[in-house]
Amino acid sequence: MMRSRAQLLTTKNALRKILATERKNIRMKMLSYGKSTVLLAVLAMVAWGSAWGQSTQQGPALLNSDFVNATGIAVDMRGNLYVADAGAGQVEELEAGTGGAAAGAVSASSTMVTVGSGFTKPTGVAVDAAGDVFVADAGVAKVFEIEAGTGGAAAGTVNSGSTVIQVGSGFMKPNGVAVDGHGDVFVADLGSDEIVEIEAGTGGAAAGMVNAGSMVTAVGAGFSQPGSVAVDGNGNVYVGDTGNKKVFEIEAGTGGAAMGAVNASSTVAAISSGFTTPQGVAVDANGNVFFVTPVPGNVYEILAGTGGAAAGTVTATSTEVALGNWSAEPTAVTVNGAGEVYVVASNAVWDVQANSSSGTTPVGNFTLTVNQGTSTVSVKQGASVTVPYSVTSTSGFTGMVAMSCSSPSGYTCTFSPMAVSLTSGATQTGSMTVTPSATATTVASNQMSRTGAGALQLASFLWMPGLLLGGFAFRRKLSASMRATMRMIGLGLVLVSGAGAISGCNYPNVNIPTKTTSFQVAVIVTATGGTVQQNFPLYLQVQLATPIVGDRGSTMNQ
Repeated sequence: MMRSRAQLLTTKNALRKILATERKNIRMKMLSYGKSTVLLAVLAMVAWGSAWGQSTQQGPALLNSDFVNATGIAVDMRGNLYVADAGAGQVEELEAGTGGAAAGAVSASSTMVTVGSGFTKPTGVAVDAAGDVFVADAGVAKVFEIEAGTGGAAAGTVNSGSTVIQVGSGFMKPNGVAVDGHGDVFVADLGSDEIVEIEAGTGGAAAGMVNAGSMVTAVGAGFSQPGSVAVDGNGNVYVGDTGNKKVFEIEAGTGGAAMGAVNASSTVAAISSGFTTPQGVAVDANGNVFFVTPVPGNVYEILAGTGGAAAGTVTATSTEVALGNWSAEPTAVTVNGAGEVYVVASNAVWDVQANSSSGTTPVGNFTLTVNQGTSTVSVKQGASVTVPYSVTSTSGFTGMVAMSCSSPSGYTCTFSPMAVSLTSGATQTGSMTVTPSATATTVASNQMSRTGAGALQLASFLWMPGLLLGGFAFRRKLSASMRATMRMIGLGLVLVSGAGAISGCNYPNVNIPTKTTSFQVAVIVTATGGTVQQNFPLYLQVQLATPIVGDRGSTMNQ
Protein backbone atom coordinates (compact mmCIF):
# COMPACT_ATOMS: atom_id res chain seq x y z
CA MET A 1 0.00 0.00 0.00
CA MET A 2 1.42 3.37 -1.04
CA ARG A 3 1.69 6.01 1.73
CA SER A 4 1.04 9.67 1.15
CA ARG A 5 3.77 12.28 1.58
CA ALA A 6 2.03 13.58 4.71
CA GLN A 7 2.04 10.09 6.28
CA LEU A 8 5.71 9.63 5.55
CA LEU A 9 6.58 12.97 7.15
CA THR A 10 4.55 12.09 10.24
CA THR A 11 6.36 8.77 10.63
CA LYS A 12 9.76 10.43 10.16
CA ASN A 13 9.02 13.04 12.83
CA ALA A 14 7.88 10.33 15.25
CA LEU A 15 11.14 8.43 14.77
CA ARG A 16 13.15 11.60 15.41
CA LYS A 17 11.34 12.15 18.72
CA ILE A 18 12.03 8.56 19.80
CA LEU A 19 15.76 8.88 18.99
CA ALA A 20 16.00 12.21 20.82
CA THR A 21 14.39 10.69 23.91
CA GLU A 22 16.78 7.71 23.89
CA ARG A 23 19.83 9.97 23.54
CA LYS A 24 18.65 11.98 26.54
CA ASN A 25 18.18 8.81 28.61
CA ILE A 26 21.65 7.55 27.69
CA ARG A 27 23.26 10.88 28.67
CA MET A 28 21.44 10.84 32.02
CA LYS A 29 22.61 7.27 32.71
CA MET A 30 26.23 8.12 31.80
CA LEU A 31 26.12 11.18 34.08
CA SER A 32 24.70 9.06 36.88
CA TYR A 33 27.43 6.43 36.44
CA GLY A 34 30.10 9.13 36.32
CA LYS A 35 28.85 10.69 39.57
CA SER A 36 28.78 7.28 41.25
CA THR A 37 32.33 6.53 40.12
CA VAL A 38 33.63 9.86 41.37
CA LEU A 39 31.81 9.41 44.68
CA LEU A 40 33.29 5.92 45.18
CA ALA A 41 36.78 7.19 44.36
CA VAL A 42 36.43 10.08 46.83
CA LEU A 43 35.15 7.76 49.57
CA ALA A 44 38.01 5.34 48.93
CA MET A 45 40.65 8.07 49.14
CA VAL A 46 39.03 9.47 52.32
CA ALA A 47 39.17 6.00 53.85
CA TRP A 48 42.86 5.62 52.90
CA GLY A 49 43.71 9.05 54.26
CA SER A 50 41.81 8.42 57.49
CA ALA A 51 43.51 5.10 58.12
CA TRP A 52 46.98 6.41 57.25
CA GLY A 53 46.57 9.61 59.23
CA GLN A 54 46.33 7.74 62.51
CA SER A 55 50.11 7.35 62.72
CA THR A 56 51.73 9.57 60.07
CA GLN A 57 51.55 13.09 58.76
CA GLN A 58 51.53 12.13 55.07
CA GLY A 59 49.52 9.49 53.27
CA PRO A 60 50.79 7.15 50.54
CA ALA A 61 50.85 8.40 46.96
CA LEU A 62 48.80 6.39 44.47
CA LEU A 63 50.93 5.60 41.41
CA ASN A 64 48.74 3.29 39.33
CA SER A 65 45.63 1.15 39.76
CA ASP A 66 45.21 -0.25 36.23
CA PHE A 67 45.68 -3.87 37.31
CA VAL A 68 43.38 -6.90 37.49
CA ASN A 69 45.12 -8.69 40.38
CA ALA A 70 48.50 -7.20 41.23
CA THR A 71 50.50 -9.60 43.42
CA GLY A 72 54.24 -8.85 43.13
CA ILE A 73 56.48 -5.83 42.70
CA ALA A 74 60.17 -5.10 42.09
CA VAL A 75 62.33 -2.07 41.26
CA ASP A 76 65.51 -1.90 39.19
CA MET A 77 68.60 0.25 39.57
CA ARG A 78 67.16 2.86 37.19
CA GLY A 79 64.01 3.28 39.29
CA ASN A 80 61.64 1.42 36.93
CA LEU A 81 58.90 -0.52 38.76
CA TYR A 82 57.80 -4.00 37.64
CA VAL A 83 54.42 -5.37 38.71
CA ALA A 84 53.24 -8.98 38.40
CA ASP A 85 49.54 -8.94 37.51
CA ALA A 86 48.29 -12.48 38.15
CA GLY A 87 44.78 -11.63 36.99
CA ALA A 88 45.87 -10.28 33.60
CA GLY A 89 48.67 -12.83 33.12
CA GLN A 90 51.11 -9.99 32.47
CA VAL A 91 54.12 -8.18 33.88
CA GLU A 92 53.86 -4.40 33.67
CA GLU A 93 56.60 -1.79 33.90
CA LEU A 94 56.12 1.71 35.25
CA GLU A 95 58.85 3.63 33.45
CA ALA A 96 60.95 5.96 35.58
CA GLY A 97 61.47 9.50 34.34
CA THR A 98 58.21 9.61 32.34
CA GLY A 99 54.98 11.50 32.93
CA GLY A 100 56.82 14.46 34.41
CA ALA A 101 58.68 12.38 37.00
CA ALA A 102 62.33 13.10 37.74
CA ALA A 103 65.02 10.73 36.47
CA GLY A 104 64.96 7.54 38.52
CA ALA A 105 61.47 8.25 39.88
CA VAL A 106 57.89 7.35 38.97
CA SER A 107 54.67 9.28 39.36
CA ALA A 108 50.93 8.79 38.87
CA SER A 109 51.42 9.89 35.26
CA SER A 110 54.35 7.60 34.46
CA THR A 111 54.04 5.45 31.36
CA MET A 112 53.05 1.81 31.96
CA VAL A 113 54.00 -0.83 29.39
CA THR A 114 53.77 -4.62 29.22
CA VAL A 115 57.09 -6.50 29.22
CA GLY A 116 57.62 -10.08 28.12
CA SER A 117 54.73 -12.33 27.15
CA GLY A 118 53.26 -15.81 27.53
CA PHE A 119 52.65 -15.78 31.28
CA THR A 120 49.65 -17.49 32.89
CA LYS A 121 49.54 -16.38 36.53
CA PRO A 122 52.65 -14.36 37.39
CA THR A 123 52.75 -13.86 41.16
CA GLY A 124 56.31 -12.75 41.90
CA VAL A 125 58.84 -10.59 40.08
CA ALA A 126 62.49 -9.58 40.57
CA VAL A 127 65.12 -7.77 38.52
CA ASP A 128 68.91 -8.02 38.51
CA ALA A 129 71.55 -5.32 38.02
CA ALA A 130 71.74 -6.07 34.28
CA GLY A 131 68.02 -5.39 33.80
CA ASP A 132 66.94 -9.04 33.37
CA VAL A 133 63.47 -9.58 34.88
CA PHE A 134 62.60 -12.85 36.66
CA VAL A 135 58.99 -13.99 37.00
CA ALA A 136 57.47 -16.67 39.24
CA ASP A 137 54.46 -18.05 37.34
CA ALA A 138 52.25 -20.06 39.71
CA GLY A 139 49.87 -20.89 36.86
CA VAL A 140 52.36 -23.17 35.10
CA ALA A 141 54.68 -23.86 38.08
CA LYS A 142 57.68 -22.31 36.31
CA VAL A 143 60.14 -19.47 36.71
CA PHE A 144 60.94 -17.34 33.68
CA GLU A 145 63.53 -14.74 32.74
CA ILE A 146 62.77 -11.78 30.47
CA GLU A 147 66.17 -11.17 28.91
CA ALA A 148 67.31 -7.56 28.81
CA GLY A 149 68.53 -6.15 25.51
CA THR A 150 66.50 -8.56 23.35
CA GLY A 151 63.49 -8.06 21.09
CA GLY A 152 64.74 -4.68 20.00
CA ALA A 153 65.05 -3.35 23.56
CA ALA A 154 68.07 -1.25 24.50
CA ALA A 155 70.82 -2.76 26.65
CA GLY A 156 69.64 -3.15 30.25
CA THR A 157 65.96 -2.81 29.35
CA VAL A 158 63.07 -5.08 28.34
CA ASN A 159 59.92 -4.67 26.28
CA SER A 160 56.92 -6.70 25.13
CA GLY A 161 59.00 -8.44 22.47
CA SER A 162 61.92 -9.39 24.72
CA THR A 163 62.95 -13.04 24.78
CA VAL A 164 61.40 -15.07 27.61
CA ILE A 165 63.20 -18.25 28.73
CA GLN A 166 62.54 -20.79 31.45
CA VAL A 167 65.09 -20.95 34.27
CA GLY A 168 65.36 -23.89 36.63
CA SER A 169 62.72 -26.59 36.88
CA GLY A 170 60.83 -28.86 39.29
CA PHE A 171 58.77 -26.24 41.09
CA MET A 172 55.31 -26.99 42.50
CA LYS A 173 53.84 -23.52 43.11
CA PRO A 174 56.46 -20.77 42.81
CA ASN A 175 55.07 -17.62 44.38
CA GLY A 176 57.98 -15.26 45.10
CA VAL A 177 61.34 -14.71 43.45
CA ALA A 178 64.58 -12.80 44.19
CA VAL A 179 68.03 -12.52 42.60
CA ASP A 180 71.38 -11.74 44.22
CA GLY A 181 74.45 -9.90 42.95
CA HIS A 182 76.01 -13.12 41.64
CA GLY A 183 73.04 -14.01 39.44
CA ASP A 184 71.68 -16.75 41.73
CA VAL A 185 67.86 -16.82 41.73
CA PHE A 186 65.85 -17.68 44.86
CA VAL A 187 62.28 -18.95 44.67
CA ALA A 188 59.63 -19.18 47.39
CA ASP A 189 57.74 -22.38 46.52
CA LEU A 190 54.37 -22.55 48.30
CA GLY A 191 53.70 -26.03 46.97
CA SER A 192 56.85 -27.68 48.35
CA ASP A 193 57.23 -25.49 51.48
CA GLU A 194 60.78 -24.69 50.36
CA ILE A 195 63.07 -21.87 49.43
CA VAL A 196 65.06 -23.08 46.45
CA GLU A 197 68.07 -21.57 44.73
CA ILE A 198 68.70 -21.67 40.98
CA GLU A 199 72.49 -21.62 40.93
CA ALA A 200 74.14 -19.30 38.40
CA GLY A 201 76.81 -20.73 36.15
CA THR A 202 75.50 -24.31 36.29
CA GLY A 203 73.75 -26.48 33.70
CA GLY A 204 75.82 -25.01 30.91
CA ALA A 205 74.91 -21.42 31.74
CA ALA A 206 77.62 -18.77 31.64
CA ALA A 207 78.97 -17.30 34.85
CA GLY A 208 76.41 -15.07 36.51
CA MET A 209 73.57 -16.51 34.39
CA VAL A 210 70.92 -19.23 34.71
CA ASN A 211 68.97 -21.36 32.26
CA ALA A 212 66.44 -24.20 32.24
CA GLY A 213 69.15 -26.74 33.07
CA SER A 214 70.66 -24.81 35.99
CA MET A 215 71.02 -26.68 39.27
CA VAL A 216 68.12 -26.20 41.71
CA THR A 217 68.75 -26.82 45.43
CA ALA A 218 66.78 -26.17 48.62
CA VAL A 219 68.28 -23.67 51.06
CA GLY A 220 67.37 -23.48 54.71
CA ALA A 221 64.64 -25.69 56.17
CA GLY A 222 61.49 -25.72 58.30
CA PHE A 223 59.27 -23.45 56.21
CA SER A 224 55.49 -23.70 55.87
CA GLN A 225 53.89 -21.95 52.90
CA PRO A 226 56.68 -19.45 52.21
CA GLY A 227 55.13 -16.81 49.98
CA SER A 228 57.93 -14.32 49.41
CA VAL A 229 61.72 -14.10 49.39
CA ALA A 230 64.41 -11.40 49.30
CA VAL A 231 68.23 -11.38 49.43
CA ASP A 232 70.63 -8.68 50.63
CA GLY A 233 74.08 -7.67 49.43
CA ASN A 234 75.76 -10.04 51.89
CA GLY A 235 73.90 -13.12 50.67
CA ASN A 236 71.44 -13.38 53.58
CA VAL A 237 68.03 -14.60 52.42
CA TYR A 238 64.76 -13.34 53.96
CA VAL A 239 61.50 -15.28 53.87
CA GLY A 240 57.89 -14.27 54.49
CA ASP A 241 56.39 -17.49 55.90
CA THR A 242 52.59 -17.42 56.00
CA GLY A 243 52.23 -20.90 57.54
CA ASN A 244 54.56 -20.25 60.48
CA LYS A 245 53.41 -16.61 60.67
CA LYS A 246 57.01 -15.42 60.87
CA VAL A 247 59.70 -13.64 58.90
CA PHE A 248 62.86 -15.73 58.72
CA GLU A 249 66.46 -15.05 57.79
CA ILE A 250 68.64 -17.73 56.22
CA GLU A 251 72.07 -16.64 57.41
CA ALA A 252 74.82 -16.59 54.78
CA GLY A 253 78.09 -18.33 55.58
CA THR A 254 76.57 -20.76 58.08
CA GLY A 255 75.99 -24.54 57.92
CA GLY A 256 79.20 -25.04 55.98
CA ALA A 257 78.23 -22.61 53.21
CA ALA A 258 80.83 -20.26 51.79
CA MET A 259 80.85 -16.63 52.83
CA GLY A 260 78.00 -14.82 51.12
CA ALA A 261 76.23 -18.10 50.26
CA VAL A 262 73.56 -20.32 51.81
CA ASN A 263 72.75 -24.03 51.63
CA ALA A 264 70.29 -26.56 53.03
CA SER A 265 72.07 -26.58 56.42
CA SER A 266 72.33 -22.81 56.84
CA THR A 267 70.98 -21.35 60.07
CA VAL A 268 67.36 -20.19 59.87
CA ALA A 269 66.43 -17.56 62.47
CA ALA A 270 63.08 -15.83 63.05
CA ILE A 271 63.49 -12.07 62.96
CA SER A 272 59.79 -11.22 63.43
CA SER A 273 56.75 -13.18 64.62
CA GLY A 274 53.20 -12.84 65.89
CA PHE A 275 51.63 -11.78 62.59
CA THR A 276 48.72 -13.42 60.80
CA THR A 277 50.14 -13.60 57.28
CA PRO A 278 53.57 -11.97 56.92
CA GLN A 279 54.53 -11.80 53.27
CA GLY A 280 55.94 -9.53 50.60
CA VAL A 281 59.40 -9.27 52.14
CA ALA A 282 62.11 -6.85 50.91
CA VAL A 283 65.48 -5.54 52.12
CA ASP A 284 67.26 -2.26 51.41
CA ALA A 285 70.95 -1.43 50.95
CA ASN A 286 71.34 -0.64 54.66
CA GLY A 287 69.98 -3.99 55.84
CA ASN A 288 66.54 -2.76 56.91
CA VAL A 289 63.91 -5.44 56.25
CA PHE A 290 60.37 -4.68 55.09
CA PHE A 291 57.31 -6.92 55.03
CA VAL A 292 53.54 -6.57 54.73
CA THR A 293 50.57 -8.21 56.44
CA PRO A 294 47.30 -8.27 54.50
CA VAL A 295 45.30 -9.00 57.69
CA PRO A 296 45.45 -6.67 59.50
CA GLY A 297 46.60 -4.47 56.66
CA ASN A 298 49.98 -2.99 57.48
CA VAL A 299 53.54 -2.37 56.29
CA TYR A 300 56.44 -2.92 58.70
CA GLU A 301 60.13 -2.08 58.74
CA ILE A 302 62.65 -3.96 60.89
CA LEU A 303 65.42 -1.48 61.64
CA ALA A 304 68.96 -2.75 61.10
CA GLY A 305 71.47 -2.19 63.88
CA THR A 306 68.87 -2.05 66.66
CA GLY A 307 68.08 -4.45 69.51
CA GLY A 308 71.72 -5.40 69.89
CA ALA A 309 72.18 -6.34 66.22
CA ALA A 310 75.35 -5.32 64.41
CA ALA A 311 75.21 -2.51 61.87
CA GLY A 312 73.46 -3.62 58.70
CA THR A 313 71.88 -6.68 60.35
CA VAL A 314 68.63 -7.50 62.16
CA THR A 315 67.63 -9.96 64.89
CA ALA A 316 64.44 -11.05 66.65
CA THR A 317 64.89 -8.14 69.08
CA SER A 318 65.38 -5.44 66.44
CA THR A 319 62.98 -2.52 66.49
CA GLU A 320 59.89 -2.80 64.27
CA VAL A 321 58.21 0.29 62.85
CA ALA A 322 54.68 0.22 61.45
CA LEU A 323 54.46 2.37 58.34
CA GLY A 324 50.85 3.38 58.88
CA ASN A 325 47.71 1.36 59.56
CA TRP A 326 46.27 0.34 56.22
CA SER A 327 42.56 -0.24 55.70
CA ALA A 328 43.34 -2.19 52.50
CA GLU A 329 45.32 -5.43 52.17
CA PRO A 330 48.95 -4.87 51.13
CA THR A 331 50.40 -7.97 49.48
CA ALA A 332 53.87 -7.02 48.23
CA VAL A 333 56.63 -4.53 48.95
CA THR A 334 59.91 -3.39 47.38
CA VAL A 335 62.47 -0.68 48.10
CA ASN A 336 64.82 1.12 45.72
CA GLY A 337 68.44 2.17 46.16
CA ALA A 338 67.37 5.51 47.61
CA GLY A 339 65.30 3.82 50.33
CA GLU A 340 61.97 4.64 48.70
CA VAL A 341 59.32 2.04 49.56
CA TYR A 342 56.62 0.86 47.14
CA VAL A 343 53.65 -1.30 48.12
CA VAL A 344 51.04 -3.29 46.22
CA ALA A 345 47.65 -3.01 47.94
CA SER A 346 44.11 -3.44 46.65
CA ASN A 347 45.35 -3.97 43.08
CA ALA A 348 47.18 -0.66 43.08
CA VAL A 349 50.78 0.53 43.49
CA TRP A 350 51.54 3.07 46.22
CA ASP A 351 54.62 5.11 47.09
CA VAL A 352 55.16 5.21 50.87
CA GLN A 353 58.70 6.64 50.88
CA ALA A 354 57.77 9.58 53.12
CA ASN A 355 56.86 7.19 55.93
CA SER A 356 59.97 5.00 55.83
CA SER A 357 62.64 5.67 58.42
CA SER A 358 65.24 4.63 55.86
CA GLY A 359 63.66 6.56 53.02
CA THR A 360 66.39 9.07 52.40
CA THR A 361 68.20 9.66 49.15
CA PRO A 362 71.89 8.74 49.38
CA VAL A 363 74.07 11.83 49.63
CA GLY A 364 77.69 12.21 48.67
CA ASN A 365 79.36 10.43 45.82
CA PHE A 366 81.56 7.48 44.91
CA THR A 367 84.40 6.82 42.50
CA LEU A 368 84.71 3.94 40.04
CA THR A 369 88.07 2.52 38.98
CA VAL A 370 88.49 -0.32 36.47
CA ASN A 371 91.70 -2.23 35.76
CA GLN A 372 93.48 -0.16 38.42
CA GLY A 373 93.06 2.92 36.29
CA THR A 374 94.66 1.53 33.12
CA SER A 375 92.17 2.25 30.37
CA THR A 376 93.52 -0.17 27.72
CA VAL A 377 93.72 -3.95 27.98
CA SER A 378 94.59 -6.58 25.36
CA VAL A 379 92.48 -9.65 24.63
CA LYS A 380 92.48 -12.30 21.91
CA GLN A 381 89.50 -12.67 19.62
CA GLY A 382 87.10 -15.26 21.11
CA ALA A 383 88.98 -15.35 24.44
CA SER A 384 88.19 -13.57 27.71
CA VAL A 385 89.93 -11.01 29.83
CA THR A 386 89.22 -10.35 33.52
CA VAL A 387 90.08 -7.04 35.16
CA PRO A 388 89.49 -5.77 38.70
CA TYR A 389 87.15 -2.94 39.61
CA SER A 390 86.75 -0.92 42.78
CA VAL A 391 84.06 1.45 44.05
CA THR A 392 84.96 3.92 46.81
CA SER A 393 82.50 5.97 48.86
CA THR A 394 83.29 9.69 48.99
CA SER A 395 81.52 12.52 50.79
CA GLY A 396 79.69 10.05 52.98
CA PHE A 397 77.91 8.02 50.29
CA THR A 398 76.08 4.97 51.69
CA GLY A 399 74.04 2.52 49.65
CA MET A 400 73.97 -0.23 47.05
CA VAL A 401 75.94 0.27 43.83
CA ALA A 402 75.19 -1.91 40.78
CA MET A 403 77.61 -2.66 37.97
CA SER A 404 76.74 -2.80 34.27
CA CYS A 405 78.39 -2.17 30.92
CA SER A 406 77.60 -0.96 27.43
CA SER A 407 79.52 -2.78 24.71
CA PRO A 408 79.41 -3.34 20.93
CA SER A 409 77.38 -6.20 19.50
CA GLY A 410 79.17 -9.52 19.92
CA TYR A 411 80.79 -8.64 23.26
CA THR A 412 79.60 -9.85 26.68
CA CYS A 413 80.38 -8.47 30.14
CA THR A 414 79.93 -10.20 33.49
CA PHE A 415 80.65 -8.90 36.98
CA SER A 416 81.48 -10.66 40.23
CA PRO A 417 79.75 -9.41 42.25
CA MET A 418 77.19 -7.56 40.14
CA ALA A 419 76.44 -5.14 43.01
CA VAL A 420 78.27 -3.93 46.12
CA SER A 421 77.05 -2.31 49.31
CA LEU A 422 78.97 0.82 50.33
CA THR A 423 79.23 2.41 53.74
CA SER A 424 80.65 5.88 54.28
CA GLY A 425 84.31 6.03 53.30
CA ALA A 426 84.52 2.33 52.41
CA THR A 427 85.85 0.63 49.27
CA GLN A 428 84.39 -2.50 47.70
CA THR A 429 86.13 -4.51 45.00
CA GLY A 430 85.17 -7.08 42.39
CA SER A 431 86.06 -8.29 38.93
CA MET A 432 84.75 -7.80 35.42
CA THR A 433 85.12 -10.29 32.59
CA VAL A 434 84.78 -9.23 28.93
CA THR A 435 84.55 -11.74 26.09
CA PRO A 436 84.69 -10.73 22.40
CA SER A 437 82.91 -13.26 20.19
CA ALA A 438 84.94 -15.39 17.79
CA THR A 439 83.52 -13.39 14.88
CA ALA A 440 84.11 -9.94 16.35
CA THR A 441 86.26 -8.07 13.84
CA THR A 442 86.62 -4.89 11.88
CA VAL A 443 85.87 -4.45 8.18
CA ALA A 444 88.56 -6.16 6.11
CA SER A 445 90.47 -4.09 3.60
CA ASN A 446 91.35 -5.72 0.27
CA GLN A 447 94.77 -4.55 -0.81
CA MET A 448 97.00 -5.63 -3.70
CA SER A 449 100.33 -6.23 -2.06
CA ARG A 450 102.46 -8.47 -4.35
CA THR A 451 104.31 -7.96 -7.64
CA GLY A 452 101.91 -10.28 -9.43
CA ALA A 453 98.95 -8.29 -8.17
CA GLY A 454 100.55 -5.09 -9.43
CA ALA A 455 101.18 -6.67 -12.83
CA LEU A 456 97.56 -7.69 -13.14
CA GLN A 457 96.46 -4.21 -12.19
CA LEU A 458 98.72 -2.79 -14.95
CA ALA A 459 97.30 -5.28 -17.46
CA SER A 460 93.73 -4.35 -16.59
CA PHE A 461 94.49 -0.67 -17.25
CA LEU A 462 96.37 -1.12 -20.57
CA TRP A 463 94.44 -3.61 -22.68
CA MET A 464 91.40 -1.43 -23.34
CA PRO A 465 93.31 1.69 -24.53
CA GLY A 466 95.40 -0.59 -26.78
CA LEU A 467 92.32 -2.00 -28.50
CA LEU A 468 90.78 1.44 -28.90
CA LEU A 469 93.89 2.86 -30.53
CA GLY A 470 94.10 -0.15 -32.83
CA GLY A 471 90.50 0.36 -33.88
CA PHE A 472 90.98 4.07 -34.64
CA ALA A 473 93.96 3.19 -36.81
CA PHE A 474 91.60 1.89 -39.51
CA ARG A 475 89.75 5.18 -39.96
CA ARG A 476 90.37 6.39 -43.56
CA LYS A 477 90.07 10.07 -42.68
CA LEU A 478 93.40 9.84 -40.88
CA SER A 479 96.66 10.08 -42.76
CA ALA A 480 98.58 6.89 -43.49
CA SER A 481 101.41 7.86 -41.14
CA MET A 482 98.96 8.61 -38.30
CA ARG A 483 97.19 5.29 -38.80
CA ALA A 484 100.52 3.43 -38.71
CA THR A 485 101.58 5.22 -35.51
CA MET A 486 98.27 4.40 -33.76
CA ARG A 487 98.54 0.75 -34.80
CA MET A 488 102.01 0.49 -33.32
CA ILE A 489 101.03 2.18 -30.03
CA GLY A 490 97.86 0.09 -29.71
CA LEU A 491 99.76 -3.14 -30.43
CA GLY A 492 102.39 -2.15 -27.88
CA LEU A 493 99.81 -1.55 -25.17
CA VAL A 494 98.12 -4.89 -25.82
CA LEU A 495 101.48 -6.70 -25.71
CA VAL A 496 102.45 -5.03 -22.41
CA SER A 497 99.01 -5.91 -21.02
CA GLY A 498 99.43 -9.53 -22.00
CA ALA A 499 102.92 -9.68 -20.48
CA GLY A 500 101.57 -8.26 -17.22
CA ALA A 501 98.80 -10.85 -17.13
CA ILE A 502 101.27 -13.69 -17.71
CA SER A 503 103.59 -12.30 -15.02
CA GLY A 504 100.75 -11.95 -12.50
CA CYS A 505 99.56 -15.52 -13.04
CA ASN A 506 102.92 -16.81 -11.80
CA TYR A 507 102.01 -15.69 -8.24
CA PRO A 508 99.51 -17.85 -6.32
CA ASN A 509 98.08 -15.09 -4.10
CA VAL A 510 97.40 -12.21 -6.42
CA ASN A 511 94.71 -10.57 -4.27
CA ILE A 512 95.36 -10.87 -0.54
CA PRO A 513 92.60 -9.70 1.80
CA THR A 514 94.57 -8.06 4.58
CA LYS A 515 93.16 -7.22 8.02
CA THR A 516 94.76 -5.27 10.78
CA THR A 517 96.40 -7.58 13.30
CA SER A 518 94.39 -5.90 16.07
CA PHE A 519 91.69 -3.32 16.52
CA GLN A 520 90.28 -1.31 19.41
CA VAL A 521 86.75 -1.14 20.80
CA ALA A 522 85.35 0.75 23.78
CA VAL A 523 83.39 -0.84 26.62
CA ILE A 524 81.72 1.66 28.94
CA VAL A 525 81.61 0.36 32.52
CA THR A 526 78.88 1.95 34.65
CA ALA A 527 78.32 2.00 38.41
CA THR A 528 74.87 3.14 39.55
CA GLY A 529 73.86 3.89 43.14
CA GLY A 530 70.63 5.76 43.86
CA THR A 531 70.75 8.89 41.73
CA VAL A 532 74.55 8.76 41.36
CA GLN A 533 76.14 7.23 38.26
CA GLN A 534 79.81 6.93 37.34
CA ASN A 535 81.29 5.71 34.02
CA PHE A 536 84.73 4.33 33.17
CA PRO A 537 85.69 3.76 29.50
CA LEU A 538 87.72 0.57 29.07
CA TYR A 539 89.39 0.14 25.67
CA LEU A 540 89.94 -3.40 24.41
CA GLN A 541 92.84 -4.00 22.04
CA VAL A 542 91.47 -7.12 20.34
CA GLN A 543 94.07 -9.41 18.72
CA LEU A 544 92.75 -11.29 15.69
CA ALA A 545 93.14 -15.02 16.20
CA THR A 546 92.16 -16.44 12.77
CA PRO A 547 94.58 -16.77 9.81
CA ILE A 548 93.85 -15.11 6.48
CA VAL A 549 93.14 -17.33 3.50
CA GLY A 550 94.32 -16.23 0.05
CA ASP A 551 92.10 -16.22 -3.03
CA ARG A 552 93.64 -19.41 -4.43
CA GLY A 553 93.47 -21.47 -1.27
CA SER A 554 96.93 -20.98 0.20
CA THR A 555 96.97 -19.88 3.81
CA MET A 556 99.16 -17.10 5.10
CA ASN A 557 99.69 -16.11 8.71
CA GLN A 558 99.30 -12.52 9.68
